[in-house]
Amino acid sequence: METIIRGRVGPMLEPKISVTLLDVTDNPIVLDVTIDTAFTGFLALPTFIITQLCLPSVSKVPIELADGSTVDRMYYDARIEWRGVVRSVRAVEMETTPVIGTQLL
Repeated sequence: METIIRGRVGPMLEPKISVTLLDVTDNPIVLDVTIDTAFTGFLALPTFIITQLCLPSVSKVPIELADGSTVDRMYYDARIEWRGVVRSVRAVEMETTPVIGTQLL
């Protein structure tokens, strides 16, 4: 049976949903995230959320931005409750509002 993902439209007409991330002691943190179909990763999170979740770092990787420029950013292991299942995904550190990308969708 397919699960429906319910969302809403933000003030700038961006699609938004709520997701639950788990910190290192399995405490849930619910975040409003923007769906970005141009972002090919799983998650982009600001530093303060990565710190709050105590996410373990993986490596620094180059990320291509929408303007075509490339920046080095740190990747972290994150756990997200997605459609009733806890999944391990990669989160890139970006000073933006929380974003989910096409690899998670």
